[in-house]
Amino acid sequence: MSQAYLYPLAILLVGFVAAHKFARLATRKGYQGGKAKRYPMLLMIAAIGAAVLLFLGAILIGLAMPHWQAGISTIYFVGNWFVIAVNLLVLNLAYKNMKAAPDAKG
Repeated sequence: MSQAYLYPLAILLVGFVAAHKFARLATRKGYQGGKAKRYPMLLMIAAIGAAVLLFLGAILIGLAMPHWQAGISTIYFVGNWFVIAVNLLVLNLAYKNMKAAPDAKG
């Protein structure tokens, strides 16, 4: 677990890129870009929270059951990729819905 910091960094990168894309699309459609940034940022915070919980859970299980340490790293790896995949899926669906939204009037 020496590369445990890479998962939150990946989530941060995805969150900031998504916030920029959401704001740019909202501005293009005539909505406020600042409000559109909130959704990806909140989702990024929730995903980082889930990654931190996975990390703490892996530490606690590793301390409590030392014979499970090899399996814990696998659970941590798969869990973080699941969090990243769900994050990307939700952002993709939200972006598609935002694209389909009508332009703002006036």
